Amino acid sequence: MAGTRHAHTRKPPQQQRSEEMVDRIIDAGARILLRYGYDGASTNKIASEAGVSPGSLYYYFSDKDGVLRAVLDRFLKNLGTAVTTRTSGATKLDRAAFIAAADTLITLLEENRRYLEVLINEAPRLVSPDSRESVEQRLHDHMRLGFLLAGSTLTGAELEARCWLATQLCLAVPVKYVLTHGPIPRDLFLEGLADQVDALAGLA
Repeated sequence: MAGTRHAHTRKPPQQQRSEEMVDRIIDAGARILLRYGYDGASTNKIASEAGVSPGSLYYYFSDKDGVLRAVLDRFLKNLGTAVTTRTSGATKLDRAAFIAAADTLITLLEENRRYLEVLINEAPRLVSPDSRESVEQRLHDHMRLGFLLAGSTLTGAELEARCWLATQLCLAVPVKYVLTHGPIPRDLFLEGLADQVDALAGLA
């Protein structure tokens, strides 16, 4: 029986090859995007970088926007995972834990500044609404848990409203900070962000 279950869950060779091809094209799209930017990217460059024919690329993606949208969606998903993993499993979240998570976010954004420039300045329309909403909802849920574990007494609609505000704050302000090359010292920035989130959580 165990062998039968394993056989049923194993991916068919054709499906596995298709997924590997898609990943290969997305990886190539990421390298081309970083190397040439949005305007300089093209399906021919992406196909050449991936080592596939343009026809193979068009089998999976309709145009360069389709490839680059997949690149940016994957970036956002990985970013959300990295940040929430930083404090997942905690039974208590205090100011120090929040600052550590925010510091991780800043580091990741700095390491991927080129993606941010494309997202914000070159082709913001490439990010699918579903991907953006998924990241926001994941961080919102994590923020709610953080509020409660930190001792917030907020409940109901007020809790949700303040979690939404804190989520938007923690998404937008770090991006602005990184894109403007940190006009204030990093430790001061992190302390100020923590002050704002504490106030929203009713902990200040």
